[in-house]
Amino acid sequence: KVKNLKFEISAHSFFQVNSKQTKNLYNKALEYAGLTGNEIVFDLYCGIGTISLFLAQKAKKVYGVEIVKQAIEDAKINAKINGVKNIKFFNDDATPFMLEMAKAGESADVVLLDPPRAGCTQSFLKSVVALSPEKVVYVSCNPETLARDVMYLIRFGGYKAKKCQPVDMFPFTNHVETVVLLSQRRPDSHIDIKLDLSELDITAAETKATYQEIKDYVLEKHGLKVSTLYISQVKAKCGI
Repeated sequence: KVKNLKFEISAHSFFQVNSKQTKNLYNKALEYAGLTGNEIVFDLYCGIGTISLFLAQKAKKVYGVEIVKQAIEDAKINAKINGVKNIKFFNDDATPFMLEMAKAGESADVVLLDPPRAGCTQSFLKSVVALSPEKVVYVSCNPETLARDVMYLIRFGGYKAKKCQPVDMFPFTNHVETVVLLSQRRPDSHIDIKLDLSELDITAAETKATYQEIKDYVLEKHGLKVSTLYISQVKAKCGI
């Protein structure tokens, strides 16, 4: 039992070994998620649904994804035990699952990541960027891979690391669990500009820059290297 929820755990499923600190860890993850009851949340590497079920108490809908079949079976049982109905669990690889969600036009307000010590693959992080959630809450047991993955999301996803909290799950060792909040960078203000292309002496072909031309321009003007994926996401958000 953790807080007000009960969990059934099978031999092949994962659960935090420090039950007292687990409550503090999940409280911090919930705090960073900042749920109001209207959010769609994806919990990736959800295990037996521990964090998923806590999120579901505050969110509109939660999707939990886990590749270990026995863990997902436990998660479904735990949802029934606790009477949580606004949650759905999927036994799937998180990377193709997220890419399919993005292709289908699905959206997420918050994505929670709790990967193993190896952290996330680059393909997986690309799938998170493709879904473009407002917030990413990253729970990690390995600060080294956490730093690597956070830097990827900052560089290629347009995120900013807002908060970070280590939790001492393993006393008298050099290991900690860490929770990081990343938020999408949003402009503080907007300037409306009206541009009539018919007044400009350019052809239709000249109005469209190629991806390489955009990369070269950004590198020359700002000294930044941007990916084709990042440019396409900016274009999609801006309706270009």
